[in-house]
Amino acid sequence: MNLTFIRLAVGLVALGFVTWRAQKEARAKADGWHGWVLCSASLASVVLRDVTEFGSTFLWRSAGAGLAVVAGVAAFGALYRLSEQGSPKLQRVREAIEAILIAGGVFVTAWVVFLGDLVAASELGSVDKFLLVASPVGASSIAAYALQVVLRTPPRGRSSLICYSGGTAAIFVAEALVAVDRLQLGASNDRRPVTLALSMVGYALFALGATQPTTVPRTRLLAGPGSRLRWALWLLPSSSALAFSLPRLRPGIADPTLLTIAGALLVVHLAHQWFMVVENHRLVAELDGRVAERTDELAAREVYYRGLFEHSTDVVAVVGPDYRFRDHSPSLVTVLGWRHEELRDIRVDDLLTGQGAFEALDAYRRIFIENSPFEAVHDRLLHADGTWRDVEIHLANHLHDPAVHGVIATTRDITDRRRLETELLHQAFHDPLTGLANRALFRTTLERSVEIAAAHRHTVAVLLLDLDGFKAVNDTLGHSAGDHVLRIFADRMRGIVRVEDTLARLGGDEFAILVEPGVDPGAVAKRVTAELSQPVAIDGNLLELSASVGIADTRHASTVDELLRNADVAMYAAKQDPKSSSVRFDPSMHERSARRLQLLADLRGAIERKEFEVWLQPIVQLEDGATRGFEALVRWAHPTEGILYPGDFVPIAEESGLIDVIGDMVLRRAVTEAAPTLMANGWYVSVNVSTRQLDSIQLLATTQELLRSTGLPPEQLVLEITESAVMSDPETALIRLERLSRLGVRIALDDFGTGYSSLGVLSKFPFKLLKVDRSFVRALHDDAASATALLSAIDEIGRALDLTIVAEGIETEEERSSLLALGYAFGQGFLFSRAIPAAEALRAASASLTPAVASLF
Repeated sequence: MNLTFIRLAVGLVALGFVTWRAQKEARAKADGWHGWVLCSASLASVVLRDVTEFGSTFLWRSAGAGLAVVAGVAAFGALYRLSEQGSPKLQRVREAIEAILIAGGVFVTAWVVFLGDLVAASELGSVDKFLLVASPVGASSIAAYALQVVLRTPPRGRSSLICYSGGTAAIFVAEALVAVDRLQLGASNDRRPVTLALSMVGYALFALGATQPTTVPRTRLLAGPGSRLRWALWLLPSSSALAFSLPRLRPGIADPTLLTIAGALLVVHLAHQWFMVVENHRLVAELDGRVAERTDELAAREVYYRGLFEHSTDVVAVVGPDYRFRDHSPSLVTVLGWRHEELRDIRVDDLLTGQGAFEALDAYRRIFIENSPFEAVHDRLLHADGTWRDVEIHLANHLHDPAVHGVIATTRDITDRRRLETELLHQAFHDPLTGLANRALFRTTLERSVEIAAAHRHTVAVLLLDLDGFKAVNDTLGHSAGDHVLRIFADRMRGIVRVEDTLARLGGDEFAILVEPGVDPGAVAKRVTAELSQPVAIDGNLLELSASVGIADTRHASTVDELLRNADVAMYAAKQDPKSSSVRFDPSMHERSARRLQLLADLRGAIERKEFEVWLQPIVQLEDGATRGFEALVRWAHPTEGILYPGDFVPIAEESGLIDVIGDMVLRRAVTEAAPTLMANGWYVSVNVSTRQLDSIQLLATTQELLRSTGLPPEQLVLEITESAVMSDPETALIRLERLSRLGVRIALDDFGTGYSSLGVLSKFPFKLLKVDRSFVRALHDDAASATALLSAIDEIGRALDLTIVAEGIETEEERSSLLALGYAFGQGFLFSRAIPAAEALRAASASLTPAVASLF
């Protein structure tokens, strides 16, 4: 009894697992959930049969046997539903019939061997006998069906199914043993160890199967040993049954049960054959459909690939082992102009040799001789019209393919692509305007030359040059004229540079020349500057430009960056030196360059720290030296270098764009600090305006604000404009100056005579003062006659245009006397006073005054 309780307890645990899994599958509506419900019902019937054992003998005998039959039917249905996913219905029905055939064959054999005698000798009733006989038949059916389903399920999907099938088979084999005991002994012997062990194993497998992730089998095609085993499963039991039953079916021997079972099995066999025929017809129809579908697909592909072959722009050809063309696409005529009849008796090696395509010929030989699987080459083929075509050839080895037995050659015309690549490569490394090498190509060539020079202990040099005054050409004549000038100068330099040298345009008006060993770079620089100094005729204008050239070589540089930096430093020095158009780099220039960079860095901080001061230099009446006005000049109170003059930092400020800020500061401080004294004495203040300030609309607004805030009469403010500022953009400059003039502010043309202004320009612009450059005054010592004539002419021009003339740079009494004799009334220079801080200049001028005089203007 204790063992029975243990079996019942284990059965209840297994039932709990299976019921939990059935509920989970049902809630999720997973495939095969009906099978798990039937599985739970089957196991519940088995457990309930065990419960009946504790009841009356009649209940145990009748209800227990009936529950075993119900459990078997539910288990068979569970297998049927679990195997439905991925398998046709006819296949599942056929498998169920085969399971019945297997069970029937086993039953007939068992009946003949021993079971028939047991049933005949048993004293049980007919119903009990039937139920007890049905139990082993059901067990064998379930075991056979489970094995068939497992055989056609992929290994990865078998886990839960194997557990369920094994558990079902173990439990019902135990039930079969119980039934045999009852038939033989009239009572159950299910307490024996074998029966209990099988039940316990069955329950354990049920519980384990419920925990496995895969619950639904998948159909797979059986082949080889698996297929033969499936056929043997139902053929061998049937054959065994036939062998054992034939002697019992002879005439004169009456066994109604055996006859009934044999007849039933015959009917089942016939049904099985019918299902086999139907399934075969289905499979044949399905196979025919697949064959027809595949045939249509292959026909469509043949049409598709034939269309690709015949209409492809690439040439596709098949070359046999004899080096002769077997087939080719029609594009051969359009791509290379070769007709089919021309290739009929021509070998590929002869053809390619004649076309000069030796790389392609070598590729063919590597395939035919060395059995190379694939070759790809670029070559040139001669077109029938006599032109060459760049081609890309791909050769695929199909000599071992019986359908081809040759080499498939695909040839693509890449002439246009190569031409485009060449053009793009040229554009990437050449200047589009001049056709010269660009910065990238120049640097690459320079790197190679520096390496070679270092290896052979040679010297290579770099010339950097840009055109002086080129911006004025763009501003006055337009960018198209500037581009024309650049092309002309590029052509001129081409005639100077040797073939082995490299000429490049780095950008704007900046050019570079790489001078290889064998020539003096200084001589090259002289020829270049001489050639570029020749006048250029543009749109009826004769332009005279010059170039500043910096020369550097590898004696003072070991890298490309150092070489280019040295050349740039030398070019900057050439620009600063009016006596020389070309300068060779010297290591001492690094100090000046470093100082220039340091000043630029300091300059930005100086603006923030307000280190700039306004100094004033008086403008006097030459006859008596009386002060009539002041010119405001900027000074930089550098914290470490002391007072710096405009020549030290103004060029740097102009290059960096900081001149606008400095110029605005000088204008504001000069007017604000000097206005009270100017108004008290009738003096004026003259402030220099840079080109960038004149180009900005801010100058007008600043001037209006200063006049309004200080109350200074407009005529007591003079704005000095250089000729270069006016001529860089005459139209804009005229608009700006007329607006300033309408305020009442007077405009002075500074450094007159050093530029290229004409009398028309003087009459066109609203100038009121003309300041003669100091170079004319100094010329009185060197060439008095010429200087006197020029100064006299300038004075006559000023009088004719009603301009007040001021001579600059007067340092001696002799110069003052000469200017007075020529009619000049006003001047400034060291003779009268140097520029000094504004407050000191105003105090000194005020102290020297007799009572205030009227304004000169």
